[in-house]
Amino acid sequence: QKEVLDRSTMKPAITLVGMSVPKNFYGALSTGRIVDGFLNRFIVVESHVPRTVGKMVAFVEPPQSTYDWVSDFKQRVIKFDDDSNALLDSLAYRLVDQQNSLEKEGLEVLLSRTREKAMRLALIGALADDRRTKVIKGDITQWAIDYVYYYDQLLIENCKDKVAGSEMEGRIKQILSFIRSQGDWGISKRDIDRREIFRSMKSYEVKEIIERLKNSGEIQEKDLRAKGTGRPTKRIVAIDPEFFNED
Repeated sequence: QKEVLDRSTMKPAITLVGMSVPKNFYGALSTGRIVDGFLNRFIVVESHVPRTVGKMVAFVEPPQSTYDWVSDFKQRVIKFDDDSNALLDSLAYRLVDQQNSLEKEGLEVLLSRTREKAMRLALIGALADDRRTKVIKGDITQWAIDYVYYYDQLLIENCKDKVAGSEMEGRIKQILSFIRSQGDWGISKRDIDRREIFRSMKSYEVKEIIERLKNSGEIQEKDLRAKGTGRPTKRIVAIDPEFFNED
């Protein structure tokens, strides 16, 4: 036991990359998993690149310059310049204001490490630009802030739509997200009988969720014509959430 407690890690540097599909990723989340302070340590990047056919790639030996960079690298302190400090201070104020507005939804914790992540990414960028640099310049810091802030904002919006605190709330968000994904054409009652997302639920649950979403003003039933012509059919479409935010 003494040997275990006396162990120390020299030059710790952990880079963890995880990959999943959005359905599985958000399906595994809950409000409890958000507030525990683990998710906000990651930069969550959701790719919308369409499926492509994979190709075999020949092995490429890393260039000698990469070996030289690693072997020559020594631990040292690199400071942010004045422009970087001003940018980071401005970000801190912006984050506090937004966290205050997100507190009622329990999502403010997702921004608690945004500044820290931007600083770490700026360090990586500075060393990638010049391994012997002694300062992290403002232009690199600005890029890191923009990158991290952008993806943290997307994560917040996705969590609002897809992460729930209860099983029923999760199903409601799942159905609403699906209807939104169908765009202006929405879904028909026939789709409700055929689509797997609905068939995995009991019919009375689906009916209840559809009614709740109608009553909350998040979806509505419309008479629509395919391509603007022909006989109208009743479709269930999502209402743009930004509609209610307009002055």
